Amino acid sequence: MVLNNSVIRVKGIWKGYQQDNLFYWILKGLDLNIFEDELVTVLGAPGSGKTTLLKVLSYREKPQKGQIFFQDRLLGWGNEEAILQMQEERIWLLGSFTEKCHLEVKDKKRLKAILLDEPDLASKTKEKSTLSEQLRALNRQGIAVVLATCDPELASQTRVIYKLKNGRLEKLTGKIRGNMQKGGI
Repeated sequence: MVLNNSVIRVKGIWKGYQQDNLFYWILKGLDLNIFEDELVTVLGAPGSGKTTLLKVLSYREKPQKGQIFFQDRLLGWGNEEAILQMQEERIWLLGSFTEKCHLEVKDKKRLKAILLDEPDLASKTKEKSTLSEQLRALNRQGIAVVLATCDPELASQTRVIYKLKNGRLEKLTGKIRGNMQKGGI
């Protein structure tokens, strides 16, 4: 199945870590599709794997199992030059709002996704407000924006919400979203 406007698609992603002679799976067989012009939230508790997922989606960490497609093309992990180009030009991973407060996008046709780890876009500071406006403007131009957060209020402001819990993703819809806005999740 070819999806014409898919930016990032992961299939069967497993990612874990070794600690004190024990192995822990953080992501367990995840399937996810991020489309152009989508504004997506990955909602989860601290330590649920949100940052790990963003690192996998942005080609910063290789999963133990599964495949990652960029615009429906499988990018091999052995192609270091292509991965570096992907990280610098195609998929930005921002660790905080201060990393690139003023998003300078020279070639918007090359940038396809911006992934933000625990952004605080609800704050009223000028820099955060400016970043929020810039993200929404880029999103309207077809650039996918993915927010990873533990803040249900921030999540409720996006069109698509996934909950990451116990290494699995669940798409939240309808009643569940309504409960989030009331503080139910």
